[in-house]
Amino acid sequence: MKRLSWSGAAVLAAVLALAIPYMVNGYLIYVIDIAIIFMLLALGLCLSLGIAGQINLAQVAFFGVGAYLSAILTVHAGMNFWSAAVLAVAGTVVASLVIGIPALRVQSHYLGIVTLGLALAFTALVGNLPITGQAEGLLGLPVPPLPGIDLSSYFLYYYLELVVLLFAVPFAYFVVYTRFGRRLRAMRDDNLAAASTGVQVPVARMLSFALAGLFGGLAGVLYAGLVRYVSPASFNIDAMFLVLAMVIIGGRFSLTGVLVGVVVLTAVREELVDYASYAQLVYGSLIVLMVVFAPTGLAGAPQRIGGLLRRRTTAAAGGTGPFLPSGTGAKTAAHDG
Repeated sequence: MKRLSWSGAAVLAAVLALAIPYMVNGYLIYVIDIAIIFMLLALGLCLSLGIAGQINLAQVAFFGVGAYLSAILTVHAGMNFWSAAVLAVAGTVVASLVIGIPALRVQSHYLGIVTLGLALAFTALVGNLPITGQAEGLLGLPVPPLPGIDLSSYFLYYYLELVVLLFAVPFAYFVVYTRFGRRLRAMRDDNLAAASTGVQVPVARMLSFALAGLFGGLAGVLYAGLVRYVSPASFNIDAMFLVLAMVIIGGRFSLTGVLVGVVVLTAVREELVDYASYAQLVYGSLIVLMVVFAPTGLAGAPQRIGGLLRRRTTAAAGGTGPFLPSGTGAKTAAHDG
């Protein structure tokens, strides 16, 4: 019965996903297109930050590297979009490994400071190089060619993004639930204990950054193909803060929670579109509230609500209820993946 219910939910979700372009207007489909790109970014950050425990604040730089490489290869080198996309993603993975080198020497908030500094350096670099168009960016990126399909339409581009997402999400879950994913979680929980069980901690750290770069590169390529314009303003600290908020609010230990966080923050962002000066304040407030009152984010909400209801039921019945070790709810949410 449970398998049938999950199958039914999957079919319903698939039908809804395919029908979305027929249910919304041009502006909303563009917002959804951007949300899918942020889902890829958030998945990459979740793998490096939540699963592997690496405080990576350079995810937006990976996003920018993918977008700029795609733009440079198509505009300046005249390459086909798809060939440029493959090289751009590969180049982003290489860049993520370079940015991840500090993870071999520093950890915790020190790593966060270093990666944030590198992300800011990337924005400054592309804002001053002639090949990147400096502060004005690069215009006139080509529409991704696909026989019989006009991908200049936001509605049709949605399906391209959906296909990428349908490959990316299962791959992320595959990573989490394989032996490699268990090693990443072990490294996150205790480096020394993980090393004592045979985990090559330096290699695992670098691979976690490579995964973040892979998802960031995919997001960057899709963004370049969608907007057909790249500039430093698209990859600034505000964008990094938004992605971080999506991951923290959704639940950094849970891939499902992260996807929900993207949906929630996208809705909040649209509500604040006329109050841009207050957006960062709202995001920051939400992060603080989540960290203090709900460390596992929205992903841990069902466990917390269930625990509260059980305690109330037990109290009403006059019993003491079963003993649960401290932090059980958080650990349960953390293993959602």
